[in-house]
Amino acid sequence: MKRLKIGIIGYGKMGQVFKKLFQKNGYDVIIYDIKFKHGKLINFIKESDYIMISVSPNNVKKILNKLAKLSILGYLNGKLIFDISTFKEDIIHYYDKFSNEVLVGSIHPLFGPGIKNPNKHYIAIIPLRENDGSKILEEFFSKLGFNVFYVNYKTHDEFISLTIGLSYIIGISINKIINNYDKKMIEKLSGTTFKYLKNHYLSIYNDIPDLANYILSNKGVKSILKIYINVLKELEKNKEGIIKELEKNKDENEIKDAYNILYNCIEKY
Repeated sequence: MKRLKIGIIGYGKMGQVFKKLFQKNGYDVIIYDIKFKHGKLINFIKESDYIMISVSPNNVKKILNKLAKLSILGYLNGKLIFDISTFKEDIIHYYDKFSNEVLVGSIHPLFGPGIKNPNKHYIAIIPLRENDGSKILEEFFSKLGFNVFYVNYKTHDEFISLTIGLSYIIGISINKIINNYDKKMIEKLSGTTFKYLKNHYLSIYNDIPDLANYILSNKGVKSILKIYINVLKELEKNKEGIIKELEKNKDENEIKDAYNILYNCIEKY
């Protein structure tokens, strides 16, 4: 029986991660990337059963547009095409250009290139149209060990603007502040919480400048930034009120679990 062959367009950090993961699970993998010398894109397409788009944010639309045109010519019939982009609203309509003979899909891996155990991580599947490739993607990534769930693109982008956007806003803010201080003294005088934050703000450097610029340019993230700035202003004027509000909403069990996780992370290194 012929083994499934997965084509990956783009061989950046995530492309490399998925190549290793796919190969580890017994799949054949081929790469198409402008950094390397390749044959024609048509030949790459012919060899691939599934095609994952893992290019930089600035190139996703260009690749989708090119593949859509080729699909109309029949080159992609029966194949599954999917992207792993962080935000979906700006690219979702490009899938409308694809032939109905092509299975299309969109996922968001909610992890970075440091992943080691798929069982501890999630992949969001964003349905595109009726009878698209979502069910195939669900089965495929579930077999690889990931926790898979469905979410529509509007809800996805709203919450990703919050979770990823706020992480980048805070991480970059901390980096900007500590650059004015003696880092060796910071290390000596850091308590548990700041040591944990250190891992966060240093990890942001993995994504500077391209991904960080892409995330901070998103309109949803810009809205979160405005909220963040307003909260800081309110904290300056009304810290007692904010602290009382937090006191009302706290969950003792959740806090205890979070505190234990915090120390476990710190004491591992």
